[in-house]
Amino acid sequence: MKHLKTYKLYESLITKSELVNKIKYLSTYLHNYMNDINKFTGSNLNFSFTYDTELTISEIFKVTSELDVNSPDGFIMAVANEFITWSNFFTTDRRLVDELKNFQLDEDYETYDDLHKINNKRKLYDQRVYWLLYLYVGQTIKQLISGTIWDIPSEKKEFTDEDKEFILDSLQVDYDEVDEDYIKLYDDVKITSCYKERGLLIKLPLIGGSRWSGVQINNDSDFMYRLQSYFNGAIIIPTYNDYYKIYLPFHKI
Repeated sequence: MKHLKTYKLYESLITKSELVNKIKYLSTYLHNYMNDINKFTGSNLNFSFTYDTELTISEIFKVTSELDVNSPDGFIMAVANEFITWSNFFTTDRRLVDELKNFQLDEDYETYDDLHKINNKRKLYDQRVYWLLYLYVGQTIKQLISGTIWDIPSEKKEFTDEDKEFILDSLQVDYDEVDEDYIKLYDDVKITSCYKERGLLIKLPLIGGSRWSGVQINNDSDFMYRLQSYFNGAIIIPTYNDYYKIYLPFHKI
């Protein structure tokens, strides 16, 4: 889109702490705003919905809340990618993209009390306004990481047998429960392409039995740090099934 190529909101030179703080600020702002839409209008926005992202809206907000200055670069890239993909969904609306050039974030929004929000709900929560906000947040993050080490790669790398071995090696290093029986299960690990080739989903067998009593893996773990660095981006997605679900946004089969 020609408008997005020339539209620079911020300089791309930014420190890691500045970037993390900005992403978390925008995420918190958007999360609170969307909650207010549901509170003050009848829109009933669905937080389990996706706009071409692999993670749901609620999952995006959750993983963003886990970001801090010590997060691996790959985790920051993966989180940023979800917001950018979300916003890109709205770039097909040329009028919306054109309106973005004059859009400004209402930085006083967090100071408004409920009465002000109720009295101004038509202006504050018009559908066009929150679509612009979706677009703004993702495109702002895109501009922030442009030309930096957190920039989204232009092409996805092919997932190889060596990559599969790396995951197993990492599991063996970090979890004593990964024994010969587990390795046999791992041989049948399921690797699938995401919808619209947004990346890969890897379904790993549970370690230690069931999802209730087995090993819990989260994004703030040595195992995920290894994957986030090695794959230049990785997120573990909560699931109620009998497997771990790992999302590699920058790889393909």
